[in-house]
Amino acid sequence: MLEIIYTPEQDILDRMSAIESLSNDEIKSQIRQLLDRSAETFKELAARMRLLKDRGVDLSDLRTGLGIWIERIAYGQIRAEVVAAFQVSIFLLNQIARLPVPDQDRLLPSDATVEVAIRQGESFTTLRMKPIALTKAQRYQVFAPDHLRSVEEQVVYLRSQIIPVKPKRVFPGIEVDKRRRCVRIGNREIHAKELADLVRELQ
Repeated sequence: MLEIIYTPEQDILDRMSAIESLSNDEIKSQIRQLLDRSAETFKELAARMRLLKDRGVDLSDLRTGLGIWIERIAYGQIRAEVVAAFQVSIFLLNQIARLPVPDQDRLLPSDATVEVAIRQGESFTTLRMKPIALTKAQRYQVFAPDHLRSVEEQVVYLRSQIIPVKPKRVFPGIEVDKRRRCVRIGNREIHAKELADLVRELQ
């Protein structure tokens, strides 16, 4: 008898077949409903975790993965809706979690965007982007430790990241020959070992 192995991928493919006739808007609507349901589930979990913690129960075995976020939801540090919406990017979620709740709320609508300063030579322009589309560098630029940066603040931040180029020191009459590993002073060559001995004598 042939044994049929039911793979995890097959489970997803079957679910896809069941909704294949739906329109794109209908599928998006279902995704939003499922995310809302996830947020409600997170709130129910948060209430239970907080109740157990208030009773003095050790929850260390639950502080892994999403359990860490459920505990933060329990104490009002982050909205359940934010965890549901951005759990696909833990790095982004970590940065959003540091924001005040009003700033978190600004990022919740499905069409929410943030204004991003873009450097163009010596000047700057702006672009509106979805938070999930931000690069790592842009996330650090847009998200301050405790608020969303305005465009003006982003420009200041970007300018502060410019590392000034130190001018190359020039010593007239002295030439460094890396190929021959020596320093030329006039017609004389001082090789690396000899130079090292001279430096030791100065110490």
